Amino acid sequence: AVVDDLGRPAVNAEADDRSGRARVGVHRLTLGSEVMPPVRIKPLSRRAVLLGGASMALLGACGDDKKKASSNDPSQLNRDGTKYSLVTFTDTANSVEAGSPQRVTFGLGDAQGALVDDGPSRLVFEVLSDDRIVEHINSSLHRQGLGRGYFPLTFTPPKPGYYTARTKVAGHQLEASFQVVRTVAIPRPGQPMVVADTPTVTNHRGVSPICSKKPACPLHEVNLRDALASGKPVALLVATPAFCQTAICGPVLDVLLSQHRTFGDQIEMIHAEVYADGQVAATDIAKATLAPLLRAYHLPFEPVLFLSRKDGTIVRRLDTIFDVAELRDALRSVVAS
Repeated sequence: AVVDDLGRPAVNAEADDRSGRARVGVHRLTLGSEVMPPVRIKPLSRRAVLLGGASMALLGACGDDKKKASSNDPSQLNRDGTKYSLVTFTDTANSVEAGSPQRVTFGLGDAQGALVDDGPSRLVFEVLSDDRIVEHINSSLHRQGLGRGYFPLTFTPPKPGYYTARTKVAGHQLEASFQVVRTVAIPRPGQPMVVADTPTVTNHRGVSPICSKKPACPLHEVNLRDALASGKPVALLVATPAFCQTAICGPVLDVLLSQHRTFGDQIEMIHAEVYADGQVAATDIAKATLAPLLRAYHLPFEPVLFLSRKDGTIVRRLDTIFDVAELRDALRSVVAS
C-alpha cells in the first residue's frame, strides 16, 4: 500500500478477478482526516511506463498465485508484437534522493503493465538523466522465495530530477521513467534509527492485531526501543500481510522469517503492522488509522525493511520488495559490520 501525506493518490496493484494478475490501480486511503480520490493510471507508451506523474507507482503480484499470465494472449502484446514493458516497484518520489547510493527495483510486465513470470535471468540497464547516460548496471533477476522476480538497481543519482531506466529484452528496448528528489523524510543508510515503540505480545500499544499474518509471526517479542538499546543489530520490517494492497507484504515477511532461525540470535528482528485497527482496515481501509510507527518513520508506503548496526545506524533499507538472496547478503553484512 502507498500512503501519502502530500495529497497525492495512493497507487496499488489490484487483482484482476478473471486472470489473477495484478493491475495498476488506486485505492482510497486516509491520512489524518483527508480521503484521497481514486485515480486510474495507464502506461504512457507501448514499452515505457511512467506512473503517477511526479511519483512512481507501486506494483505487486509477488504472491504465489496459481493463475499465470499467458504470454501468448494477443491482448498482452504491444502493437509491434512485443510482449514486455518495464515497471517499477519503487515509490521513487518519496524514497529516492540525490547524492547517495539508492536502490530502485524494476520488473517485467506485459503490454498492460501486469507483471509476467517469464523473461531473462539478467538484464543490462542504462540509467539516463537529461538524455545522458549516468550509469551502466548489470542486474540479476531476484525471485528466491517470491512468486515473481525483480531486478534491483543500485546507483548514486548525481542530482534531483527525472531519470530513465533503459534495457533490452529480446532485442527490443524497454524504458521506465522515475523521479529522484533532493531529500526524503524516510530515515536512510548512514542515519540513526528512530527510537520508537512497537507493539509486542505483552503490550499492544493500541494496535490490533499486532500481526495480521495467520498464524501470527514470532517477531513481536521485543519493543523496538528496547531492541535499539540491546547492543545488537536490528531488522525492522513494516508490513501488513492481511491488508497490503500490492500482494507483497506477506511474501517479504515470509522471506524475513526464513532467515530468523539463522540470524535470530545475532539480530533483533521485529515486524510492525501498518494499521492501528485491523477491523476497520478489513471493512473500509479508507477509514483505517495508521499505527504510530508510520508517522515516526515518515513512511508514505510499505513494506520497508530497515537494517541497523549495533549502534543503531542504518546500513541498509530495502523498500517494497526483496528476496531471500538479497536479504541474506544484507543480513550477513550487518552482522559483519
